Amino acid sequence: AAERVGYSFGLERPFLTDAVLQIGGSIQDITASDDRWRVSDVEQSLVGFGFRNTFRDYYRRKGYQLHAAVRPLGGHEWLVAWRGEEHLSLANETDFGLFRDDHPFPPNAPAQEGDLRSVILGYTFDSRGLARESPGERFHRHQLDSLFGSYAEREHGVRVEWHSEFAPEAFDHDFDFSRHVLNARGVDDV
Repeated sequence: AAERVGYSFGLERPFLTDAVLQIGGSIQDITASDDRWRVSDVEQSLVGFGFRNTFRDYYRRKGYQLHAAVRPLGGHEWLVAWRGEEHLSLANETDFGLFRDDHPFPPNAPAQEGDLRSVILGYTFDSRGLARESPGERFHRHQLDSLFGSYAEREHGVRVEWHSEFAPEAFDHDFDFSRHVLNARGVDDV
């Protein structure tokens, strides 16, 4: 548990027929991890509570994001987002363990601290169509909390998500990187 209260506030406004264009933004002070793809939140909580262990490293994200997404066709969407935030290190710890209460909790890898400014470009294709997503699902996906994609439990189909984040030194901040993630999933009725 963090020693402070986190928050995340955001809004997204649909424009044009069938919400073909969405524009939104958010401000946050949250605990984040780029390791969410390894295990689910439930699995991580059970490992932490039960065995005083973790499969994730955490850091603090404090700042804002502005984004716009356009869906010219039902199953295709393009997104652009701007992030301005501060990244800070956090300690990984728990007060209790069900089975290994005297075992020290694994240390959190320190985050590279500093101010971050980045542009994120993304594309999503879903063979089932994206217009059927609820506004909450769509907003959560547009927040890009996980660049490794979002899971949608629906009938069979294919989803492809690509995100590229660019944070060049020219943005006058503490980082200089780019990362590109392509995630493809297929769901079949069993």
